[in-house]
Amino acid sequence: MAVTSVPISDTLNIVVDNGLSASGGQLTKTMKYANVKPDATDAAVKTVADAIVAAQTKTLIAVNRAKNAELQGTP
Repeated sequence: MAVTSVPISDTLNIVVDNGLSASGGQLTKTMKYANVKPDATDAAVKTVADAIVAAQTKTLIAVNRAKNAELQGTP
């Protein structure tokens, strides 16, 4: 039996600038939104991320999508 990947859910991670540390290094904040439907297109997820970013004052650094799947079967 082959190993198959069964999508469970995805997470949208929006990384924004959160100022500077005492030593001058950049601080970031990650806003995590769970339960993104695995069949949602990347374009749709990015559109939602852009709307979230537009509603707040921090500067966007990155938009990430983490996929979560269950591996079934035997190698």
